[in-house]
Amino acid sequence: MFKKILLVGTALILSCHIHAEEGCEKDKSQWILTPETTSNFCFTDYNLSYSTSNELPLQVSYWLSPTQKQSDNPFNLVINSDKFVASTFNREEAAHKTGFDFVALAPIALTEINRHERYYDLNRVPVDKTQNRDGGAWFELSKLEVEKLLNIGRLLVINGVVTVKNDYKPTHLYKILYQPEINMAAAFLVPNDSEKHPVASTITSISCIEEKLGYPLLDTKTLIPESLRQKVAYSKNVWADVGAKSYQCEEGAI
Repeated sequence: MFKKILLVGTALILSCHIHAEEGCEKDKSQWILTPETTSNFCFTDYNLSYSTSNELPLQVSYWLSPTQKQSDNPFNLVINSDKFVASTFNREEAAHKTGFDFVALAPIALTEINRHERYYDLNRVPVDKTQNRDGGAWFELSKLEVEKLLNIGRLLVINGVVTVKNDYKPTHLYKILYQPEINMAAAFLVPNDSEKHPVASTITSISCIEEKLGYPLLDTKTLIPESLRQKVAYSKNVWADVGAKSYQCEEGAI
């Protein structure tokens, strides 16, 4: 039943994005590779790849700069109550009642540009409330990308999901942070479940994310270089460079 609810209105969702352009400029498309089976949309300040088979955004990419205007409440999509006022049944309410929040992959509060588009379902995925709310791994990683701006300057951020076949609920979420001036990156893979996962346990390599996805994110033309593919950050604050150790993906890990 829930799957059917998620599928309702897909055509309307896709038609609403009058401010997005189908396809991306060459320089934007080469930030990182995107799945071939998606529709790619370029907004003023972020790119989005949407799967019409899963009815989900699979990946977003955007730059963050210390000079960008930020909302007073950068996590205003987090739902802090399990109580609902009786209303028309919709997919977001259905997801919430089953333990999920609908989360914007491209954060809505980092800039005013395209803010209204970020509320659309085209940009949102169901995330277990344990990961999305205060203390959860995805919540903490969302804070981390904002905090790092004050320390190291502009960042390229890649957020995405891992799905199984046509399932509406991602099995994992991933975040890749890249600082081009110093050529350092950090990659995180968060299970989309109800378990508590310390951020340190979600640190991984881009190659391990690729293994979960089943397709590459890097090649010789992407902004993030292939030399960082197998490198793993020392911690959430000490990122990987080309001299960092390589990470062997463990079967069944994360």
